[in-house]
Order: sequence, then C-alpha cells, then structure tokens
Amino acid sequence: MWLAYVALPPPHLNAWGMLWRLVVRWTATVVMTAVAALAIWVSATSPGSVNWFDLVFAISGWLYSILLTVGVTVAIVRSRRDQKSTKRSPAVG
Repeated sequence: MWLAYVALPPPHLNAWGMLWRLVVRWTATVVMTAVAALAIWVSATSPGSVNWFDLVFAISGWLYSILLTVGVTVAIVRSRRDQKSTKRSPAVG
C-alpha cells in the first residue's frame, strides 16, 4: 500500500509531499540503474554462460523504474500547473 501511495500521488499535494515523492522515485531510479549496470557488467565479464533471465529481469526492472519515475514527475508537474492556472483565472466583469 505504501508503494502504491508513493507511485500514484493523490491529486492535491502540498509542495513537501510532491518533493518527497520525487526524491523517492528518483532515488529508486538511480538504484535500479546501478543494479542494471552491475548485471550487464557481470554478464559481459563472466567467463561462463550468461544467465539471460537475471539480465532481462534487471533491465526490465530498470525500464519499469524509469517509466514510473517519468509518470510520477509528469503527474506532479501537471497537477501543479493545473493548480496555478485555477488560482490565476481571470476576473469576470
């Protein structure tokens, strides 16, 4: 439940809530990048056969993390832009 709350932010967040979610997502993406790079490096330098399942699993986890991070970033930026545009609506009269 906690991971879903981080991954799918509610529509109305304050600045600290948005910043916290972005930091968590970008940290997870950096960690997944390191894991994927390590998996590729180990498979390229190992003298034995390549374990394709582990390699594909690491790369697909990295791609999922990238997509989720981009999605959360876009959702937060759009929600902030929508909040600003509703606050600055022109006066009628």
